[in-house]
Amino acid sequence: MLPLHIALVPSDNANVDTGDLLRVAAALQVQLTRDFEPVWGISAVVSPFTSLDQVPPACLPLVILPAGSLGPGGHAFHTTEKGIPFGLVEYKDGWSLSASHELLEMVCDPQGKRRVMGDSIADSYLRDVDAAYQQYLPQGQVAYLLEICDPCQDVYYIVNGLQVSDFVYPRYYAPGDTQCGCYSFTGKIKRPRELLNGGYVTWYTSIGASPVWQAKRDRLGALTIGPMTIPASGSSRPAVDFTNEVFDSLGPSAPPSSGPAAAAAPPSPPAPPAPAPAAALAARAAERYGAELRADLDRVLQDVYGGPPQDDLDQVISLLHDLVTNNTYYQDFSTNPTFRSGELTNRLGHDVDYPHGVPTQPQLEAVYAKAQHLVGQTTGRKVSGKFAATMIQGQT
Repeated sequence: MLPLHIALVPSDNANVDTGDLLRVAAALQVQLTRDFEPVWGISAVVSPFTSLDQVPPACLPLVILPAGSLGPGGHAFHTTEKGIPFGLVEYKDGWSLSASHELLEMVCDPQGKRRVMGDSIADSYLRDVDAAYQQYLPQGQVAYLLEICDPCQDVYYIVNGLQVSDFVYPRYYAPGDTQCGCYSFTGKIKRPRELLNGGYVTWYTSIGASPVWQAKRDRLGALTIGPMTIPASGSSRPAVDFTNEVFDSLGPSAPPSSGPAAAAAPPSPPAPPAPAPAAALAARAAERYGAELRADLDRVLQDVYGGPPQDDLDQVISLLHDLVTNNTYYQDFSTNPTFRSGELTNRLGHDVDYPHGVPTQPQLEAVYAKAQHLVGQTTGRKVSGKFAATMIQGQT
């Protein structure tokens, strides 16, 4: 099987130290070859590049962005452009861990859509499912989204002196398999579908009203289980096709002119040697593909932010606080669409859609807990309406 090729490359404004880039790329390659490939049977090559203009079209880009580029609390994520993986990671302390997480998930599930069968975790933790969703239990076998670092995302190990992400084994999803005792590379996960603190898992059900479910364990060990909304899809990558340029540049050149007219022509100074056709093609292709990558990056970031920053993050956090601490307010918000719309418009300046219903208080509390480190640091800070809506919808 041919290996996947991954380009680890900084964006134009990331100012990534070249030594850092090379060290992280080397550690990621060791992890892929030594630890990941024997377990998952997928080979991949990580190549470092210092500019988007250097990335060959065959490579799947994992782009390094300046710290803070992905919004409050953001560190990395991956999406697809017409089925082609496109990873983003912020350049800050410990970025090798985020890069490893996104790289392994991109390689294991390039299109971000692969699902594997397994018994529903909700059936094993019935008391952790909110009473409003007990009617959807038991679920039996469900389809887990193959995100192999999420269940253990706060766990790392060291390769070449750098942190890289723990990841689950295929048997993690196996129905009824409880005999092995080791379900992740570090061995921290001891049984199928176990979630370590800070981890989560997402699955699809046959329930029409709530097709996508998620289980999250916060960093203190509290478990939340219930339906979630489906994130919006990303943008599409324009096709890049160099076939005609290849044949044009490598085809036979025209024969030299001959005959009397040529003989009578005055001598010309020698022309500088033309670059080799293949080298010229490579230069044009790299420039063109680099421009495409820049356009892709702009579109992906636009998808993340959904427009220019416009919402006051303090107001978003305040609204979350009221929803998780004031039961009466939550009941009015969750059951009265008119009240909810008025509150959202008054406090955020716009309404927010809830395509699968308002999340439970525990789901909102998980988001609020994750945002606690921002309290007191957010005065005057603005985020996009899309980012604010994601938090108010119970997603992080």
